[in-house]
Amino acid sequence: MRMRCGPGFGFEKRGPGMFAMHFGPGPGGSTALSTLAQLDGKFPGGRVQALRLPIQGQVGKGGSFAFGTSCAVVSFDYLRMSSLQLGSTRLPVCPVGRAIVSKSPSGPVLASARMPSPVLNGRLGGSPFHLQAASGLLTGQQFGFDKLGMRLGRETSPILFDAARLNGRFGRDLSGNFAGASATIGEVPLLLSDGVGKWLYRNKDLVVDSSAMVSDRNPDPRFYPLKTDNLHLAIARDYVRATGALHHPATGALVTDVSIEHQLSSGAGHAILDVPGLAFGPNFQPDELTRLTEGVVALVNGTVKGRGRIDWASGGKVTSTGDFATAGMDLAAPFGPVTGLTTSVHFTDLLEMESAPHQVATIATINPGITVTDGVIHYQLLPHNLVRIERGEWPFMGGRLILHETILNFGSPSAKRLTFELQGFDAKMFIDSLGFQGIEITGTFDGVLPMIFDENGGRIVGGRLDSRPPGGRLHYTGTKPEGLVAGTAVNLLSDIRYRSMIIRLDGDLAGEFATRLTVDQVSLGPSHGLLAGLVRSAFSKLPIRLNVNINAPFRALIQMGKAFKDPTQVIAPVMPFPVDSPALKVEVLSTVKEEQKGGAKPTIDTTPPPQAPPPGGTK
Repeated sequence: MRMRCGPGFGFEKRGPGMFAMHFGPGPGGSTALSTLAQLDGKFPGGRVQALRLPIQGQVGKGGSFAFGTSCAVVSFDYLRMSSLQLGSTRLPVCPVGRAIVSKSPSGPVLASARMPSPVLNGRLGGSPFHLQAASGLLTGQQFGFDKLGMRLGRETSPILFDAARLNGRFGRDLSGNFAGASATIGEVPLLLSDGVGKWLYRNKDLVVDSSAMVSDRNPDPRFYPLKTDNLHLAIARDYVRATGALHHPATGALVTDVSIEHQLSSGAGHAILDVPGLAFGPNFQPDELTRLTEGVVALVNGTVKGRGRIDWASGGKVTSTGDFATAGMDLAAPFGPVTGLTTSVHFTDLLEMESAPHQVATIATINPGITVTDGVIHYQLLPHNLVRIERGEWPFMGGRLILHETILNFGSPSAKRLTFELQGFDAKMFIDSLGFQGIEITGTFDGVLPMIFDENGGRIVGGRLDSRPPGGRLHYTGTKPEGLVAGTAVNLLSDIRYRSMIIRLDGDLAGEFATRLTVDQVSLGPSHGLLAGLVRSAFSKLPIRLNVNINAPFRALIQMGKAFKDPTQVIAPVMPFPVDSPALKVEVLSTVKEEQKGGAKPTIDTTPPPQAPPPGGTK
C-alpha cells in the first residue's frame, strides 16, 4: 500500500481486488474523493458478481456528502434479484442536479439519476428477458422509463410489451403505472394498444390491470378494433394468463369474453373466445364489427352465441375451432330478404372462417322475387369468404324447389350463380297465391331456373318449365272486350285444354321480364256465342299450337297481384311505423261489388250518429 501527499493524497492496494482511492480538496471546504469500487457477493434477495461502481464526490461538514457528481458507467458481470437474472451489463448513469446520491448536513439522503438508453438482457424465471428504453429516471423511491420495450419468453413466441411511459416505486413491493402501451402474447392473433393501467410485482409474480384497444394482428384485419376496460394479466412462474371483455367502442355492445393462457418455457398456449350473446339490430350491424360482411348481409336483426378456441404449439403451429349459432335471425342478402334463419356452425378453422361440411340452416322465408318458405340449406363455409351450397330445398306451390350445389364468392365483387330446380310445380296454386281474379290455370310443371345475382340485381337466364302429362287447362272468366272480332277471339280462347306446355323465362326480376309459352296439342273448350261456336267447330279437328310472348316487369307484376290480396305489403314501406307492430291492429277488408238488375230497394241506414268523445279523449 502506498500513500501519496501533495495537493491531494491517495493510497493503492494491489492484488486480486485492486482499487485506488484519491483524496483532495473540494468546494466549500469539503474533501473530494474518487475511486472505483468492485463488489462481489450476496445481498438481501439476490447476488452480484463483478459490480464495478465508479465513485466521485465530496464529503463535507455535518455528515453532508455528494457522490456521483458526473456521468459514469456502472457495470456488472451477473446480477440476480429475486427471479430476475441479468448477464453482463453496462449502464450509463448521470446525476440529476447536484449528484446521484447526496445529503445535506440536516437533511435526508437523496438519490436522483438518469440513465440514457438503458439495455438489460437476462432471464425472468426460466424465460429469456430483454428490456430497453430511450431513457430512465430515478428519483428517491420512484423511477420511470420513456419509450420502454420489453420481450419475455422464447424467441419464436415471446410476450412483447412497449410503453410510452412506465412509472414505478420501490417499497415492500414494486408497483407503478403505465400509459401508451401495446402488447402481444405469443401467437395470439390479437394486438393490444393504447393501454393505460397499473402493475404490481409481488412474491415473484407480476400482475397488470389495464384498459386497451384490441385489434387483429393479421395484415388484412378480419375485425375492427374493440375496447376492453378490464384487462387482467398475470405472470406467475412459467405461465402468463390474461382475461378481458371486448366491447364495440361506439355502442358498448359486448362482443366476446377472452381468456388466454401461455407457457413461457414452451411457447405453447391457447385462447378462449366466449360470445354470450352478440345482438344485431338497428343500432348495431355486422359491418360495424367486420369488413367480411360488407356486401354479404345487411339489416341484420338477431343474436349470435358460441365459443371459439385458438391453440398454438411450441413449434409455432396455430389451430382454431369454434361453434356458433343463431335462431330466428332476419337479414337482407344479395338474393333477397331472409327471415327466420336458424343455424349452428362448427368451425374447423375459426381464423380462416372455414367450417366442416354438411352444416344445416333452416329459413322461414326467402324472397328472391317470389317468397318461398320453410327452406333447409346444407352448406359449408370455405376460406377467403367463400360459401359452398351443397343443397337447398323448399316446399313450393305443391312441389319442391331445389337449389343445386354451387360456390358463392363473397370475398370480391362477383356474380352469384344459383340454379333452382322445380319439381311438381302446381300452376293453380301459384295463380291463386297471387290473388288474380277471372283467370284459372291448371297443370303440374317441372324445370330449372338458372339465376344470376350481381350489383345490378337478380335475373333468370334460360329458365324452362315443362308440363307433366296429361297437361292442364287455361280458363278465363274475366271481363270480355267489346267488339265482334275481339269478343269472338276471347270467347274462342277463354277455355283451352292442353297436353303440353313449355314455359321459357328470361329477364331481370326487378325489370323487364320475357316469358315465352309454347302450347301444343290444344283443344278448345265450349264457346259462348254463335260466331265463336262456328269458329270452334271449324278448328276442332285441326292440330293447334299456340306461341305466346309476354313482356312485363316481373317483380312489379307479382307485387301488384299480392297487393290485390293484401295491400299492407304496398303501404308498409311508406308508413312511419311498422304495420306489424303489436300495438297496432291492422285488418284487411275485402269488398265485393255486385251489380243488381232492377228491383233493388234502397236500404235505410238506422245507425245512430257518432257521439262526441268524452273529455280527455279515447284510447
